[in-house]
Amino acid sequence: MFVLVRREQGSLAWAHVRRALWLWAPRDPKTRRIGGRIWLWALLFVMLSAIVNTLPIDPTGPLPRDLPAAILTDRVKDYFDRNWYGFMMITANAFLAPIAEELVFRGLLLPRMRSAFGRGDIFVNGLLFALYHLHQPWSMPAALIDGTLNQAYPTRRFQSTWMGLISHTSLSFLVVAVIGNMVF
Repeated sequence: MFVLVRREQGSLAWAHVRRALWLWAPRDPKTRRIGGRIWLWALLFVMLSAIVNTLPIDPTGPLPRDLPAAILTDRVKDYFDRNWYGFMMITANAFLAPIAEELVFRGLLLPRMRSAFGRGDIFVNGLLFALYHLHQPWSMPAALIDGTLNQAYPTRRFQSTWMGLISHTSLSFLVVAVIGNMVF
């Protein structure tokens, strides 16, 4: 990713990386105002993301690979009981994976997709995001809906990758809190 940004921007200075990946405060598309109350829109997309992820739209996956279902079992509770190493690993994964995904899909790809796909860039971005989750096909329907409506759309509308980052990583806090409760 940074190789592409360096090649496009000519530098990896923070100002260049920030511009290339839309890592700035959200901008209201009508008034062009930056930040302020616009951040409240992120709460709406966090709630919509939570709704999408609780809908029964995904087929059931194998239990060891379906964290929301597995987290309720005694097997997982026994594994995380006083297992600080396991807790640190799941915490790192819960936050680093969505951050990396958002930087690639919404930071690097989405700003450049409008020229190729026009107004369909949001849907194509969501479709690519769902295809990226081919390793867990049972989660692809929710990944398509969530990635399109709650990450790509707000990122494009407010021209800020922070909107997608916030809605994508917010559920990680819940996962870490539930697992943290098992560790303590």
